[in-house]
Amino acid sequence: MHWSSHLLSIDMFKYLSAIILYFFIISGCVASTDVTIYGVGEGKSDLFIWLKSEGFNLEIYPDLERAVNEIPASAVLLILADNYPEERVTVTQGLMEMMETKGIRFYFEYPKMVPGLDLSQEGKVSGSLPISQ
Repeated sequence: MHWSSHLLSIDMFKYLSAIILYFFIISGCVASTDVTIYGVGEGKSDLFIWLKSEGFNLEIYPDLERAVNEIPASAVLLILADNYPEERVTVTQGLMEMMETKGIRFYFEYPKMVPGLDLSQEGKVSGSLPISQ
């Protein structure tokens, strides 16, 4: 299955991201407060603060490579852009492959580069991202 030639406005992208993130967390965490959600960033974002207030255990890593290497298989990983719009998240092909191999469920906030997707036009996403079944 591939994403192909989808163009999204920034507002639509933010809206869809919020919905996807909500279902991503709910489906992976099933209302248990014993669940650990892993994150990349400074840990000061509204999302991290909200998750902690809801009783989720958070483990925050300073960089994506370390997080992917150290978190367990099938974990939930949130990669947030602490300094957006000055800095955006960059993901390498190697890290994407490692996350897929480990079965890590992930969410990228404001990615600068994701292998297989063209993010060069502000507010638009296009390309083909292979999704394994």
